[in-house]
Amino acid sequence: MSGHRNLAILLFSCFILLNSSCAPTEDEVITADNVEREGSPGVFLDSAVAGVDYSTNSGLGGVTDSSGRFYYNPGDQVSFTIGGISLGSVTGAAKLTPVEVMGASGTADQKVINLSRLLQTLDADGDPSNGISISDATKTTLAAKSVNFDVSVDAFDNATAAVTSAVGKTMISAATAIAHLHTTMKQQGLDSKIDNDTALKNLGS
Repeated sequence: MSGHRNLAILLFSCFILLNSSCAPTEDEVITADNVEREGSPGVFLDSAVAGVDYSTNSGLGGVTDSSGRFYYNPGDQVSFTIGGISLGSVTGAAKLTPVEVMGASGTADQKVINLSRLLQTLDADGDPSNGISISDATKTTLAAKSVNFDVSVDAFDNATAAVTSAVGKTMISAATAIAHLHTTMKQQGLDSKIDNDTALKNLGS
């Protein structure tokens, strides 16, 4: 009887050892996470912009997180989308704002301000000062939509009427968008090169 008991104990001990050896160590968990998040991190900013889909020509892609973080390889073109709306493509960098995404030289550019207006308008809680978050529901609703950002700020309201109507929001003003974007850039140590009023005058608003 004691032989059976010893055999049972031996088998149980082997079972415990086998399971222990299969359990991932802390280092293994970290390694797996690093593999999943390969590439260099960058952030998409107008406040942190979360929930935007992105893809790169090297195959990296995903959704920007709560910090606006995305991943890219050196030299990658990073493309951002919200549903069916293409926001633009740009060479990956540590910090990207609507200025870089639109390939502009500064904030007094109608494409930049219109992109900033759209991002802030689509923010889930309507308060971009605490970060911009694009919900899955918004992306689904806008799956068949498109936007032309290269129109005057005055014409942009009409140009995006189908988008704002679909999500039940009102497009924010150019003045509000510029002020918020400039605040974000200042907080991030980025030079807007122009003040709010001058930017508006240069846009003809």
